[in-house]
Amino acid sequence: MVHHRPSPARDSRLRRRQGIRNTLWFAWLRRPVGSAVRRTAYLAATVPKDTTSLLAFCEAAAGMPWVLRERRVVPAMVERSLRLLEAPQRSSRARRYVG
Repeated sequence: MVHHRPSPARDSRLRRRQGIRNTLWFAWLRRPVGSAVRRTAYLAATVPKDTTSLLAFCEAAAGMPWVLRERRVVPAMVERSLRLLEAPQRSSRARRYVG
């Protein structure tokens, strides 16, 4: 069994903030509206309620003009595959927005 220990040289809050922001941007850029809303609501309900998470949501919202300009929804076949991954992602311990 391998345990990953994050580098003490990296800013874990910055990495989490960017991870949340990028997850939101991906949803908004590539997923149909219903899926994007569902993913956004899930993150809002599950990320830590702290300044880092708030900043991530604010940064994501600040990028909305860019998101709307660049939005290209994935084909239906890809969306079906992404939806199949949602439950395993929610139950996975591999990637959590904490720290």
